[in-house]
Amino acid sequence: MEKVYNHNNCNVNDLLEGLPCNSPVGSQIDQIIEQEGIPKNLLNAVQQPGIESISLEDLEMDIELMKLRIIKKVAPMIDTGFDSEFPWIGKFPKISKRYRTNINDVLQLIPHRGLLKPGEIQYVHVIFNPKTNINIKAILDCEVLGGPAESIIVTGQSSDLMYKLNSQRINFKIRSFHESASEKLLMSNIAQLPYEYKTYLDEPKFKNELEGTILDLIPPDKILEPEEEAELNIVMRPGIVGYFNRVFLLEIGHLPHIPIELFGWGVIPQVYFSLQRPEIAYLHPEIGYQAIADLTQEYLEAVSEIFSKDGSDHLDSSLTEQCFDGYPSTIDIELVIERMLLINHVKQRPEILTAYSTSLKMGPIPGFHTTPYVIDYGVVITDSTVQCTAEIINYGPIATKLHFAKATHVPTWLSIKLCGKLNPGETGKLDVVPYGVVIPIQIKALCAVPYLVSNITEINFGSVRCGDKIICSIPLKNVGKPTCIWYVALNLKAPGPNPMMVLDSSGKYEPGEGGWLILGQGIIPHVHIIGPNVTFPPTLPWAKTTYIYFGLTNPCPFPIELIIAHTDTKWDEEEKVYQLLYKYYDKPAEILVPAIKPGAGMPLEVTKFYKTFTARESKESQKCFKNSTFKRNNTKEIQD
Repeated sequence: MEKVYNHNNCNVNDLLEGLPCNSPVGSQIDQIIEQEGIPKNLLNAVQQPGIESISLEDLEMDIELMKLRIIKKVAPMIDTGFDSEFPWIGKFPKISKRYRTNINDVLQLIPHRGLLKPGEIQYVHVIFNPKTNINIKAILDCEVLGGPAESIIVTGQSSDLMYKLNSQRINFKIRSFHESASEKLLMSNIAQLPYEYKTYLDEPKFKNELEGTILDLIPPDKILEPEEEAELNIVMRPGIVGYFNRVFLLEIGHLPHIPIELFGWGVIPQVYFSLQRPEIAYLHPEIGYQAIADLTQEYLEAVSEIFSKDGSDHLDSSLTEQCFDGYPSTIDIELVIERMLLINHVKQRPEILTAYSTSLKMGPIPGFHTTPYVIDYGVVITDSTVQCTAEIINYGPIATKLHFAKATHVPTWLSIKLCGKLNPGETGKLDVVPYGVVIPIQIKALCAVPYLVSNITEINFGSVRCGDKIICSIPLKNVGKPTCIWYVALNLKAPGPNPMMVLDSSGKYEPGEGGWLILGQGIIPHVHIIGPNVTFPPTLPWAKTTYIYFGLTNPCPFPIELIIAHTDTKWDEEEKVYQLLYKYYDKPAEILVPAIKPGAGMPLEVTKFYKTFTARESKESQKCFKNSTFKRNNTKEIQD
């Protein structure tokens, strides 16, 4: 008789109760339960004997239904908003699988049986063939026929060859060309057995010392015990051409060779002056583009480590600094151009570097002068003292001290004070850098005196009625090179009160600047038109003349002269006078003429000059005409 379940009314406990009670002993249901992962202790706890078995198809259906009900209960408890980096399956405990190791596969005995005669010795070889990373402890029982058994304890351990390196890419950063650079490669043996490491170096032999190369690896080989650490000292010659990249091979035990990359920059010690370098602008543009290409991000990071000992204090996290990109500054570009010019100089004379490696030479690189700096004082007033403070930045990579070259001649009227020793990244106040280049500094200045001129040499007020006031202006102009500061003082020859005063008693004029001692208000002459729109009504031909009137008002505090050009007969004559004066005085910027009162016309001196000039020009033109006519007539008579 089969037991039928009502799947709509039963719960999970009912299903769990029904599974074991319907399972006959020795049937295939045990295999299904084991495949599905149902805990047997849960089934045995609710097992009830005496219930008849059911069919295999119904049992499989019940198991699927049980899975469905369990998922419906568990699914609402799982949060769906999980992090993509942590899948939900990782929240459940993993079932650790245990692998059984057959001891006979790990340990082998050769021979495993034998016959010993009295006094005979026989050796039994125990072969240890372990799997990966295991520890064993076994007892070897040796039975003697007719005698007591002997026991031998066999222990063994296997481990992978494991190591740890601090880096496979070692950054030497920025190093000076004249001294060897060294960095350490840290190696740790994290395995349970010792191993030996070896290094293989295959550096090419260069004809000179321009390129960077690996000089030595200390020690080249060594045996490391378990949990032991070792330091491999790498000695390099940085060279002078800038970026270098070398590789050597590291062999650890039986593992494949590991390439270790070494990179950095071999440069000259450099300092930078906060002064002008106008000659850089005249270099070929290709040098500038090539210089910027050499300023890689890794190089700028190495430079920033020289100037910034610590990180930014105002940032909350060190990760924030990574969002700002580094760009080369003017200092970086100018100094890399200086290095490029020096490299071209040294490549043509490679014997220069040999002197630094074979002797204790500390002087600058001979035969090379970088682009000069210029201290421009501008215009300096004679017998005055000026000063200039130039900031000096040590661009690295070593500490340096500035001093003047032996052939430098400092005149008595020029005093210079140099800063002391500068570490990399430090700055000082104001020409030789040890192991560096000779830096020319040009000092120029224009010595001049202030010079103020005026076109008025004497002021004569004439006879002035008491109570009246007369103002006279004096034009001043600075025609010198330096800035001119002027003062005015009135000194009377006769004793008594001073009847005169100066409105502006002092001032300051830049070179080429001028002004007037007396200031006033200028008003442009203009008129107001009453009824500005003139519109005539429709008028028949031959009708009477129509007149329309409009008014003019003078709002200025002085009389003005009104000219309507197409009706004024003197307009054309005055224009010719102006054009004659403009050409006669070689087209000046301005022409000063005597004051013209409104309605009085041109001054008598100007009109007299115009009439005399036009009369002379008319006579000369008539004379030229007569001469040309006479020559023409003579030519005709000769031809006849």
